Amino acid sequence: DIRDVVFQGDVFSTPCTTLEFGLEEGITVEPDSFNFRWLATVAGVDDAKSYVGREVSCSGATFGPRKPMIDYLKMMDSLLTNKYYPLGPTDQGAHNYIRYEQKVNEIEDVPNRTRRVQNMQGQTSWERNGKYIVDSSANITPVIHQWDRHADLCHWPNEMLS
Repeated sequence: DIRDVVFQGDVFSTPCTTLEFGLEEGITVEPDSFNFRWLATVAGVDDAKSYVGREVSCSGATFGPRKPMIDYLKMMDSLLTNKYYPLGPTDQGAHNYIRYEQKVNEIEDVPNRTRRVQNMQGQTSWERNGKYIVDSSANITPVIHQWDRHADLCHWPNEMLS
């Protein structure tokens, strides 16, 4: 993710001791959803059906120490090797499959608006402190992801640069 990310601060100002999976707010796996199709591509339709109703984590909001991150990336590679091309956002399916099946150790689900990343895809509102978007404790969120899903924020990145 590069198009839809704004850095407001140091993403590692808080120590990272686990493999952090940033949760999407209000987004679950549903039979007619993109997330369902991405999971089905990676895990098969039957497994994807077993995840219906489960909260989705965003693959673009994953942080971790070296060893758990390498384990995660190796698992992602093994799940995505030989999948259709162009690959598209199937990485999100692999990411959530790893999470649901605990395919790597040290995964921590991080609720949206609480730590390093604010995933705005499912948000219907947000709080600001001046030009910064803040978390549920009014702290500046270091990374704002998916801001471009909201027309009200179309000029916000330019505000950040001024």
